[in-house]
This record gives sequence, C-alpha cells and structure tokens, in this order.
Amino acid sequence: MSLFEGFNRNQFIKNRPIKSNPLTLQRELMELKRLMADEPFSRYYDDIPEAFRPVIEENNLDYPEDLVGELVEDSAEIIVRVKNYFDRARPFDIARDYGIDLGHIYLKSAQTPSYPSGHATQGMLLALVLGKMYPQLASKLLQVAKNMGLSRKLAKVHYESDIKAGEELGRMLFNHIKDYIDEE
Repeated sequence: MSLFEGFNRNQFIKNRPIKSNPLTLQRELMELKRLMADEPFSRYYDDIPEAFRPVIEENNLDYPEDLVGELVEDSAEIIVRVKNYFDRARPFDIARDYGIDLGHIYLKSAQTPSYPSGHATQGMLLALVLGKMYPQLASKLLQVAKNMGLSRKLAKVHYESDIKAGEELGRMLFNHIKDYIDEE
C-alpha cells in the first residue's frame, strides 16, 4: 500500500494550471539563458535521497533510509501522473523551437514532462518529513530542498514555475501523510 493512498491529485491539477502564454514562456526561457550552468551542483542534487543524507549524518543522527526510499518511490507515481496530465515540454525543447541554445546539462532524470518539477516536489516532501522528525535541522533540510530546485534551473531542465509548482505539490503530499510521520 502506498503512503499516498487516497491523495487527490486533482486538487493540485485544478488549483495550479500552467500559465504559459508565449510572452511568459519566452521570459522564463531568457531567465534560464542568463543563468550560468553548474554541472557539479546539478549532479550533486540530482540524487534526491543522498542530498539529504549529510545533513542528518553530520549531526550524528540516524538517516531513515527505508522511509526516504518509500517516500521517493510512492510519490513518484503521483508526480509522473501529474506531469503527464500537463505534458509541458522541457525548456531545452521549447528553446530549440525559438532558436535559443540554453546550453542545458543532460540529466537522465530529466526525461519526463517538465511541470511540475519532480525534484522540487520530492525535495520539499523530504525536507518537511525529515524536518518533522529532526526539528533542530528543519532549516538546513529546507535549504537542501531549495538547492534541489535551483539545481534544476542551473541545469536548464526546469522553469521557475515548474519548481514553484513542485514545491507546492511536495507540501500537499506532506500534509497528506504528516500524521503518519507522528506514528513513526
């Protein structure tokens, strides 16, 4: 049974339509073009569970590997369904249509539709769950989640709107299971 059994993805879908008229889209593309790609940063934050591990372990706390794995695995199904519903092309694909070379970083994890960012979703979800378990680390864990979203922009594989929507979906997923975390 999934941790997110009964989660209503339609609640996210109806409250978060993509606002991608041509002017907004071009503005977001130009914002990405101005950013300097950062491959080491982007690759470090590409491994979602491992990006959180140092924050926990450097404080001599137990990293809940099984729970983290379950959260990532169970949330992935919801994320992919939402991504497929919106079916937004990645920035580098749209940029090519506009004749813009973004200079994106190829990431195997960036092969699904763009909206919402799965990394931002799972990053926020893990930051909130782990922050609830280890409140003294909450701000550091949220910074990992923010860096995860930023890494996707620096790789030029997500728009800012993808990241904001992913963070919102991550908060919704957390709210769906937060009482379960109390029982752990």
